Amino acid sequence: MTMREETIGIVGCGLIADTHVEAIREARPRAEIHVCDPLPGKAELLRAKYGLQGAYTSVAEMLEKARPFSAHILSPPHLHIDHARECIARGCHVLVEKPLTFDPAAVNDLYACAAARNCVVCVDHSLLFQPSVVRMLETIRATPGLRVLSVASFYGIEPEPPSPCAGYGSRWKDRIPGGAITDTMVHPMTLAAHLTGEPANLHANVVVGDRGVENARVSWNTGGATVSLGIALGAEPFRRVTEVTTNKMTFIIDHSTEVLVTLAAGFGPRALRKILKNFATSWQTFRGTLGTVWRTARGTLRQNPGARALIRAYYEHLGGGAPVPVSQADVRRTVDALAALTSEISGRTRPAVREAAPDAGGKPERTTLVTGASGFLGREVCRELASRGARVIAQVRRGPNADRLPGGAVRPVFVDFHAVGFDCAGLIGEAREVVHCAHAAGAKTWEAFKRVNVDASVALYDAAARAGCERFVFISSVAVYGVHQKRAQRVTEETPVTMGRSEWDFYVRSKTLAEQELEKRARQGGPKLLIIRPGLLYGPDGSRLTRKSIPMNGYRLLITFGGGRNHLPFTRVDVLANAIGRVLEHDPFPEGVYNMTGDPDENVRDFIARRMGQLGIRCRFRAIPVAPLRAAAALLALANRLALRKTPPKITRYVIDSATRDLRYDSSRAARDLAWNPEEAIALPHRP
Repeated sequence: MTMREETIGIVGCGLIADTHVEAIREARPRAEIHVCDPLPGKAELLRAKYGLQGAYTSVAEMLEKARPFSAHILSPPHLHIDHARECIARGCHVLVEKPLTFDPAAVNDLYACAAARNCVVCVDHSLLFQPSVVRMLETIRATPGLRVLSVASFYGIEPEPPSPCAGYGSRWKDRIPGGAITDTMVHPMTLAAHLTGEPANLHANVVVGDRGVENARVSWNTGGATVSLGIALGAEPFRRVTEVTTNKMTFIIDHSTEVLVTLAAGFGPRALRKILKNFATSWQTFRGTLGTVWRTARGTLRQNPGARALIRAYYEHLGGGAPVPVSQADVRRTVDALAALTSEISGRTRPAVREAAPDAGGKPERTTLVTGASGFLGREVCRELASRGARVIAQVRRGPNADRLPGGAVRPVFVDFHAVGFDCAGLIGEAREVVHCAHAAGAKTWEAFKRVNVDASVALYDAAARAGCERFVFISSVAVYGVHQKRAQRVTEETPVTMGRSEWDFYVRSKTLAEQELEKRARQGGPKLLIIRPGLLYGPDGSRLTRKSIPMNGYRLLITFGGGRNHLPFTRVDVLANAIGRVLEHDPFPEGVYNMTGDPDENVRDFIARRMGQLGIRCRFRAIPVAPLRAAAALLALANRLALRKTPPKITRYVIDSATRDLRYDSSRAARDLAWNPEEAIALPHRP
């Protein structure tokens, strides 16, 4: 085997690329893996995460320099055919993510090109390799005389968050007619097409609402079998179920829990058959659940098991030991069904029109760097600045939120401040102002908090100074005033900050230290520095207020530390983003430190209950006494010290005191200088 045959390329470095890298290493342990993605820094982050051999920004460069014998095409669907063709032209086998295309004519054309170059094309119809589906298919093949009579699937999916800035949508799903509905429908289509063969009398029906396509159904028949596939946004409880009826038995697969139930005809009187059917269903569901629990406990439950199994089968085929995992016929049948759906959707909806950026009113266009742009606040800041006519360089990490950024005037750059050796100078680019929202999300040790919250902030400010930036906005937190106060008091910007009073106050300590280091540098010259201290952020839809609640029958149960009668600082994220947008247009630019919170008269329980009531959500509260919590925290801290651990336990004094503090944060300075409205900062939008 030559070195070239040990080289594999990956085109597109979204989240599914992690599964492919891990599966390739299992199937081909000696393989050299090269990755490419056109978005700046994205391929490099994936390369660094797994220690891969090369990272590129173009397919052509990767093919020229790495010369892979196999390429995984994981780019957005509208690019699949072009990228597959480019790889095949270099004699490269291709494994392409689903859907291959929405054009039936392109399927046979691509396979013909591959055959002419003696290349293999395999499409990642991963549902066919899910363990439960594999067990069903094995039973069907092993049962003589069995005929499939009906395939019925229903998939419920969670609504995608709205595009942060209308007219600038850049998510690849926005380019698909029907968006997430169509992308998800591909899965049951692949299974139904595999089970029933050539589709005839294809029919699609869709329901279009305020969120676009909200409900869809595709049906067809072939021979003696009928197919009915349904999908809907927001279906509760979340289920993805397929029922396959044959002349000898019925299979029910719950794809969301990976449980297969097989029901035979049974025997005896009708009443007995009903009882036996119920027992069989209950037992198989219980057994499947136990299997999931056991795999979870052993750590063998893997994400995307179907894709992993298909990749393994693909390389077995390339090695000459197995047939191609997904046939050309299955791919063509799936695309035929998919084309019927997208044709119906296109006839019922208008194509999305990308609007031009709003006129900045004759002001010169400016470029702003927003860090932490895939975070809760950063996304809103990008939306706000784009709506004001600014060009935005958006620093993001690899993750699902990066796909939710507005497009157009917002250009993502992938840099991870958690990594060592990030390039702040290259990140600044042509920006002349910085909004530094990034923080140490997911950090567990002091070293990680310091690296992101302190070192990265200082390095970014220094790079901004060298690049000639004029303004630097640092998003800090009112937590710098401390969380361990035992009595109610009011704090202003003149109140001394703290380094924290407990060993796990990593967040407080790092934010305080970052403020001090930035202020020291600002006094020595450099960009004008504005430090904003917001409260606990939540969205206009109430998101984050109940994210740790427990859904019950008709209400949400919230667990509070203590009685919930204390007051916490809240700030609505879109109101804060709007204020940042105004501040950047303010002349002269304000400098110094500003609290930006609401100052609610309501305690925590009343505050959350009233806002959830406005959204039609009922809340109930259960309090855990603070004294035993603090005792437990002390014991856990002692155990951590004895074990020489650098990471905090699940319950710490910091966590308890942060949730039970009772401080009032004065935002009058921001109200006076920045037109900040504390009442607006905590009010939900009016709903007619």
